[in-house]
Amino acid sequence: MSERTVRVALVGCGRWGLRLGSALARLPGVEVAALVDRDPCALAAAGATAPGAERFPDLGALCASGPTLDAAIVATPSPLHARHGLALLRAGLDVLVEKPLATTLAAARTLASEARRLGRVGMAGHVLRYHPGFERLIELGRSGALGRLRGLWARRLTRSGSTSPLWTLAPHDLATLHALDPSAVRRVELARCASGPAEHTAPIELRVELASGLEATLVLSTDAAVAERLTRLTGSEGGAWLDEFAPDAPLLLATATGVPTRRVALERGEPLLRELEHFASSVRYRTEPRTSFAEAVFTVDALERAERALEAARVPLSDGPAPP
Repeated sequence: MSERTVRVALVGCGRWGLRLGSALARLPGVEVAALVDRDPCALAAAGATAPGAERFPDLGALCASGPTLDAAIVATPSPLHARHGLALLRAGLDVLVEKPLATTLAAARTLASEARRLGRVGMAGHVLRYHPGFERLIELGRSGALGRLRGLWARRLTRSGSTSPLWTLAPHDLATLHALDPSAVRRVELARCASGPAEHTAPIELRVELASGLEATLVLSTDAAVAERLTRLTGSEGGAWLDEFAPDAPLLLATATGVPTRRVALERGEPLLRELEHFASSVRYRTEPRTSFAEAVFTVDALERAERALEAARVPLSDGPAPP
């Protein structure tokens, strides 16, 4: 018996929305049945990969039309995530909201509680949780293969044009941190590397300490000359390194017992496709997604605390410490 088709509305057809639409078009058992964007040109571009989808200028028009849908994916600007996510939940749809889930902790908690109250699937778009390298890294950390976890270090540098490396980049590594250790946040510190006219694009260093004692140090920039995506997890019995830009994005593992560094075999698969497949499966079988709204509340909590710390901190930093 074939699986039923999941009919999805794509809300937001900008740059990332187009990538989502292209990926959705490659998924069997998923149909993009509706497109929502106030820009007619964006709707037309998205329609190239979903020619049969109805097009709507806003959510009000979508909800008023009463199309038969199962779910929606929100890829609108971050400040609109919470409002659009809530409207779609209350319209009776399962919802995937791109990261960050919301821009305030209160809004994130409301989304999580409303999804639970309504019995809807609520999933946050933390795409790296579906990256084979990060899946294996988290498995190693959770299994005890590295001993007692001591630190997570990441250097995530891009040239995206965003003026907020904190809200654009940090969600990836905070979601990884929470997957490794669900302890509450004990302390957050954040500072920029420079001051002056270009301050908003200077690298930032975010430090997060969990109640368990596990610490994370994240070096982030959206205005870097050279892109980097490096992650290291250390424990009492060894460490693991992941370079997302290396060929085949290998995961390297070393132990404290003197065993030489070795490559760890990873599954194949494009993270975005794996994420969307997971969402479709959660919708189809009514299962809790790996990156649920409830899990994503942790990330927004840490980001909100970091933003408050940023307002108070003006400590010059280097481009970030060397990995431990």
